[in-house]
Amino acid sequence: MSESGEPSPETLPEPELQLTPEQVLIAAIESQVQNVTSKLGDGLIRSIKADFTRSKLVVLLSNEWYNLTSDRQNQLANEMLVEARGLDFQTLEITDSERYLLARSPVVGSGMIILRRSLSPNT
Repeated sequence: MSESGEPSPETLPEPELQLTPEQVLIAAIESQVQNVTSKLGDGLIRSIKADFTRSKLVVLLSNEWYNLTSDRQNQLANEMLVEARGLDFQTLEITDSERYLLARSPVVGSGMIILRRSLSPNT
């Protein structure tokens, strides 16, 4: 306590942070997508952005994506699509740290469309 009788800043309890429903949902989504990618390599996901008005999930990956085999890239992208659709997102976009679009959900069909497999822009 200070001399004035008020609690000193060191003794004040930390205010409890309240998450918005959107923040709670984003945390849950992040956890589920992280579970999928943890099987294929730690540190792969850099961030996740949910656009609820457009029903779109954007996942930003590290450049570790480029070290995965084509089969693993396909597996990862399709598992993430299943998770995104399970959370009622209609669109999934996967980008790299430079914001290049690596993969996107299909307009027709069921599998992810892989647009970029390596750092070279032609592959």
